[in-house]
Amino acid sequence: MATWKTSKELSQKSWSLVKDNHELFKFPIRGAVVGAGFALLGIVPGFALLAVSDGNVVLLVAGGLLILAGAYLANYGALLFQAGLVCAADDLLHDRPATYAAAMAASKPARGALAGWAAINLIVNALISLVRGDGDSGLVLTIIRLIVAGIASAAWTLVNWFVMPVIVFEHLGAGAAIKRSTSLVKERWGEAISGGVRITIRATWFLAIPGLLLLGGGIYLALTIDNSAAIAGGVVLGGAGFALLVAASVVGSAARTVYTVALYRYATEGAAVGPDQSLAEAIDHLHGAQKFVNAGVVSRPCRPFAAADRGGAASGKAFDEWIDFAALTGSGDRGEELPDILLGPEVLASITAGMVARDDAPLDQRAKGHRCVTA
Repeated sequence: MATWKTSKELSQKSWSLVKDNHELFKFPIRGAVVGAGFALLGIVPGFALLAVSDGNVVLLVAGGLLILAGAYLANYGALLFQAGLVCAADDLLHDRPATYAAAMAASKPARGALAGWAAINLIVNALISLVRGDGDSGLVLTIIRLIVAGIASAAWTLVNWFVMPVIVFEHLGAGAAIKRSTSLVKERWGEAISGGVRITIRATWFLAIPGLLLLGGGIYLALTIDNSAAIAGGVVLGGAGFALLVAASVVGSAARTVYTVALYRYATEGAAVGPDQSLAEAIDHLHGAQKFVNAGVVSRPCRPFAAADRGGAASGKAFDEWIDFAALTGSGDRGEELPDILLGPEVLASITAGMVARDDAPLDQRAKGHRCVTA
């Protein structure tokens, strides 16, 4: 029951964020455009060379290389925009303003790891396609191959559910991100599956089904009624239906990414966060801040520090989005950032003030990984 309830709450929150923040649509739309552009530049000419090769080895090799290059660049290009969407989703989930430019800038450090992830993902999907075959293996063998390929594809998708947020927030390489994602999926596979199904159902029910009905009605009018008004009406209905189908793909893609980020935060920090929570509640749930009531907290400004300076964060995520209270109240490797000590119940108010000051920092500073906490 807890799994079902969690996925319901997070999927509803993710869907609402996408509906209320149309800026998020820019990421999947531009990712699809860039991916299609690379595909046209590489895959189409590659198949054209294969078609006219007539056994010529040079043309066969050139065509194959063009197809591989086009497929890789299309995959990598789409991942770049998905990484930006991950950053924007995380900002919105933490009730911070999110813009396309700031999110894309914040995702830049992940581009190297994304290049490796694009290659791994392309290779695995190519192997799954080989297992699936072309349908010429006989009925029984074709069915077996389709089943095996379907299971492998579903398993690969599930195992790597958290790869994108892990790469973006924990700054891991592709291989390490796959291992980290696998460990998180072992704990939250139920929420991953049920939440993904919920979002797919929403996108299908509210957008895809109406789109199919309008598209079908438009085709029927245009092809079966022989007058110009019916043809014009059919074209309009068909165009509206096609637009809804595109919207279903865009909204569904954005909502699934937002849900993935929300579930990642839930899996790694033990609670969901979102704009409907107060800052004090988020602090209390995510970090157990109450136990710091009689501990030290920031009471003077600390210097901004960039992502490259965060090597001491043991978990790889503590300094990405939230203050690591243990480090701030300890006496470790960040002496110049450690606070003067405040004792007593004022600690929570000081923490809140510090986080508000950080979250109100200019977007270009946050995009570069800078933080400056004040009391």
